[in-house]
Amino acid sequence: MRPRGWKIYLTFNTRRVTFLADRGFRGREWAKLCAALRWRYMIRLANNTLITFRDGRQVPLDQLGIRPGQRRYYTNVRLTQEADWQCHLAITWTTPKPGEPAELCAIMTNWVPSAWVLKHYLRRMHIERKTYRSATDAAAAARVGSGATRGLGLLRR
Repeated sequence: MRPRGWKIYLTFNTRRVTFLADRGFRGREWAKLCAALRWRYMIRLANNTLITFRDGRQVPLDQLGIRPGQRRYYTNVRLTQEADWQCHLAITWTTPKPGEPAELCAIMTNWVPSAWVLKHYLRRMHIERKTYRSATDAAAAARVGSGATRGLGLLRR
């Protein structure tokens, strides 16, 4: 594929793409790729990510003073100590569940930061966890043998 061929390949016949990623994909490179492809993105950041404000202040995400139940939105902030990537942030806390405490959830995005961004991203995360658990249950049952699959409807389909 020619150097620019990948861009044509990824954008051919697409109308609109929104790239959603968890903290494992938090690198600015993913956001830069999305920008090059003219895709929207919502990428969760690690809680210790350094945020640089317009006035030059640098504050780690987890020290912004956002309490559980609060939401905050920041436009045109820069990420990392180098402050070399500008984006918007939507920040909230996840809802605690039995066995899972609430945790800070910060999304870097090129959408206008809003409650919609948070709702859309958090809904996706719920689906991801459910899918991961189903796949994990299926893999464990397959290792144990067919007798262990009786309670897993997803394996009989």
